[in-house]
Amino acid sequence: LNARIANMPIPQDLRGKRFGVQSIGGGMWMRAMLALEHLGLEPERDGIQVLVVGDQTILLQALDTGTIDVATLDKVFTSILKQKGFSTLSSLLRIRLSITSSGLTLATRGSREL
Repeated sequence: LNARIANMPIPQDLRGKRFGVQSIGGGMWMRAMLALEHLGLEPERDGIQVLVVGDQTILLQALDTGTIDVATLDKVFTSILKQKGFSTLSSLLRIRLSITSSGLTLATRGSREL
């Protein structure tokens, strides 16, 4: 979770903030909801606005310009934000958040394991 919050943020700092995602119901949205749940936060109860912004490059720009306050991003984007002085509230790898973010699908008749 990357945040546009001064100093080292705590979960409660996310209350009332704008959380950027790529789409509602997509993998990044799911990652965001699971991360908030892990932190004991609920968007509706805690006034967190979930905004559809775009892919990770757009989310990075939105954080940088202040359009959104927080987003979950892959490590390469997190590194860019760190260099700009952004805070990382939590690493989803450290909290062992189990989520599949990609897979391989084949359009064939029948199935067999590869």
